[in-house]
Amino acid sequence: MSEKEKKRDKKRKRQAEASDHVSTPSKTRVVDGNPSMIHVQHLQADPKRGPLIASASGLAVPKTIKFKAFSRPRGENAKAPEELLLHSSDHPKIDYTARENQDVGAEALLKHYVGVFDPIKKQLQVVEARKLTVRSTLRSEEQEAREKHAEEVDRVASGTNETMRSKRFDLGMTFGTKKAKKAINALTENAIAPQQAGGEDLDQEEVRKAIKADPAQAAIMESMAAAAASAPTQASLQAEVDEGKPRPKANEQAEHPKDVYPISTIIGVETIKEVKVRPWVEAHEAGKAIESSSRFVAFRVENLLQNDDIPKLKVLRYMLVLIKFYQALVAGGKNGGRKLPLRDKLANAMGEEAFLLETVKRRFTDGPTMSKWHVDNLITHLCALSLIVDNFTTDTHDLREDLGLTPSIIATYYHEIGVKVTPMPEGERNKQRLSKAEASMHRMAKLTLPLEFAKPKAGKRR
Repeated sequence: MSEKEKKRDKKRKRQAEASDHVSTPSKTRVVDGNPSMIHVQHLQADPKRGPLIASASGLAVPKTIKFKAFSRPRGENAKAPEELLLHSSDHPKIDYTARENQDVGAEALLKHYVGVFDPIKKQLQVVEARKLTVRSTLRSEEQEAREKHAEEVDRVASGTNETMRSKRFDLGMTFGTKKAKKAINALTENAIAPQQAGGEDLDQEEVRKAIKADPAQAAIMESMAAAAASAPTQASLQAEVDEGKPRPKANEQAEHPKDVYPISTIIGVETIKEVKVRPWVEAHEAGKAIESSSRFVAFRVENLLQNDDIPKLKVLRYMLVLIKFYQALVAGGKNGGRKLPLRDKLANAMGEEAFLLETVKRRFTDGPTMSKWHVDNLITHLCALSLIVDNFTTDTHDLREDLGLTPSIIATYYHEIGVKVTPMPEGERNKQRLSKAEASMHRMAKLTLPLEFAKPKAGKRR
């Protein structure tokens, strides 16, 4: 670099340094003259009428809304200012409520003030203001109905016509919600029995006039009368309960025991025609013994064959079908129910009695399983059939052995069909040459009129 260039660089550096040291003008504004003095005055606020600051965050409160002020003491501290509350129900659907803020922490120390400045007197008056927050709530339909009812009560007291009230109630019952209908019904039912101012009941004529004057009350009374007339009686309710019990249908109007459970009802006319007893008759005529796996059938079939009692033989053969069907069931159903084995296994288990298998399944089962109700229904039918075979007085021991039940349980099934069960009489015990221990396992079931069905057990008192 030449000497001339070095001198030019030094000169530029000196000019740059000089420009950096030039002072910039100050941004602070200088006010000419002395400012005017302002007098500040702090006023004591009236605790009940002092100014209020109400904020409605997220709400657009109509300007026409007027609030009513309420106050109450703050707990037990008598020196603390009363708590203020503003409420308005001017809006047809919304209630507005303004409450004081219950701030905690640093926000609790925050205070709000309202100031008024007089520019002529150069005076500022400041007063503390209470801060409130406005909230809105949707008026419930039940409350609306209650308020309308109060208005209508005032109208009735002043002699105003109730036509509009009836129309509103009709609209509410037709198009209102469930809550509105419930409120209208409650108001109408409470007004059915009008009373005098002194608390004494009006006479019947005045009550009828009062109801007649109100269409809503008249409609309620008519519906109540119709409902009471069509209400089921205790006898009809008991009949419905009995209809659903697992037992054969009894003819309670019967005058003779044989008419209580007729064969045509308990078995069926078409089914009894399918029952075959010809093999038994032919074997008996040939002098062959009738063998059976059922104790009940084995101890009675010979006697019926000797008497040539074909109707009872058919009942006995039908009982054998039901007993074998019951013995072939498999345990494992829910709540005491049973399961049906596979079709081939069930047919093999029933043997010669499988000719009525489909008929029995249609009547006593519900698909591949039998509930406790279906099992009980099968056993009660067997109990009724045993009474037919034994002329309406039977020893429960043989059927109990076939079904694998205890004496008390089989007695319960007989009670369920209206039959009395008693211990074996002494004469019958001696006739069968039974010891007292053996006789205790034998109970006598007798069908007598009128029927005495088992009563439901009462629950234990807590």
